Amino acid sequence: MSSLYQFDEPLEIGQKLHLLDSAGYTMVKLNWFNGLKMPSIYFEKVDGEIELLNEFGYEDFKATLGK
Repeated sequence: MSSLYQFDEPLEIGQKLHLLDSAGYTMVKLNWFNGLKMPSIYFEKVDGEIELLNEFGYEDFKATLGK
């Protein structure tokens, strides 16, 4: 299943972008396409607190090279 997103204005560098219903894909589909850094995974709790669940760095990328 894929979705098409359209925006009223062009996106800007550093702008926060929230794509709903993408957490499952983000957490299971690890793809270092062209060496792009994987996005960090956050969880927003009911009380509004935001918790970092996972982030990916160079060591994670390096570990996938032998697979």
